Amino acid sequence: MVSVREETGLATMLSVAIVTGFSVLVSAVVATAQLASSRAHAQMVADLAALSAARSADCAPAWTAAQLHEATVTACNRSGTDVVVFVAVQVSGPLRAFYPSGAVTAHARAGF
Repeated sequence: MVSVREETGLATMLSVAIVTGFSVLVSAVVATAQLASSRAHAQMVADLAALSAARSADCAPAWTAAQLHEATVTACNRSGTDVVVFVAVQVSGPLRAFYPSGAVTAHARAGF
């Protein structure tokens, strides 16, 4: 028979393990949400920059639109009436370490 004295502290250790596991799970969900948000933001800025550049004779509006939305245009290529814009947005949160440049990228094409 097991005495009560040998089981002292088991509930405390189990509680600490459950709280730690839950904290790790919540942290992973938050980090993934931040990454998804950064990717969506990059795509939105790329779309906006491409549309801005397509309505102009040069790529200057793409640079302006990206700057206003805290992004950087990495390339802007024109081919006739089509424009392809590449942008980069800085990743926030703990997943930044997995991106060598610290940024997620997106591209968009617009034209008429």
